[in-house]
Amino acid sequence: SNHRWPGCRIRSQTQSAKNLKIKLSHEDLATILSQCYCTIHGEKGLKMKGEGRVQWDPSRDLYSARDGVPRKLSGLRAIQIGVSGSLSEYYAGSPLSIEDVTELAHRVAEAHGQASPKLVKDMMDEFDLPEERTYYPRCERDVLIRLGMMPGETA
Repeated sequence: SNHRWPGCRIRSQTQSAKNLKIKLSHEDLATILSQCYCTIHGEKGLKMKGEGRVQWDPSRDLYSARDGVPRKLSGLRAIQIGVSGSLSEYYAGSPLSIEDVTELAHRVAEAHGQASPKLVKDMMDEFDLPEERTYYPRCERDVLIRLGMMPGETA
């Protein structure tokens, strides 16, 4: 496939949260990431070096949950990308498609609230979720190192 489907959660003053499936080209994602810097989760007062930031969180196993929270996967990370200013404008003009997946997100949350791991898995198996796999963006080596995607000072 030539595209990635980064998710996006938006919230306005007048609406509840929406979960969106946003389809970007590899090239647009690489352009956005090339203007990002890595931040540390929970770090307060951080001055951004640019208009984009990347934060790494533990990856989660959607098919198993305890107390409504998906289990953390050891050794795997999930990326969060934040954009502002002109980079945000570029991102807003880049999607190839946008799909509202809020209802699916609510159903997944409902599955994670089930009392037993078997019930969680059984409910999750009913959903048509894409297979997650490792992805390396088409960025220059120095960008991948800066963002912690390759060994170096950040990783």
